[in-house]
Amino acid sequence: MAEAKFTPGPWYICAGFETSKPGSFEEYWQVHDGEDAIACSFNCYAENREANARLIAAAPELYEALNDLIASVKSRELYEMQGEAEKAEAVLAKARGETP
Repeated sequence: MAEAKFTPGPWYICAGFETSKPGSFEEYWQVHDGEDAIACSFNCYAENREANARLIAAAPELYEALNDLIASVKSRELYEMQGEAEKAEAVLAKARGETP
């Protein structure tokens, strides 16, 4: 399987309020990588911004867990799960930028 090129986890969430403009008090959610760089920032009014930030923060660990699960399915020759393993491999390839 190809090597992932993203910043390894764990990533974590930081939330706060943007007050740079007078009268502005917008909530923001940021996802930081292990080096304290911002991997993603949500500065919007969408109701699901916290849920999106949490999903993105979990991405490196989700990637690793799915990769390990695929390896386990293949090593045990669990034929009844090969279709699911192929779908999972396609998703990981997408995450690596190998598919459109």
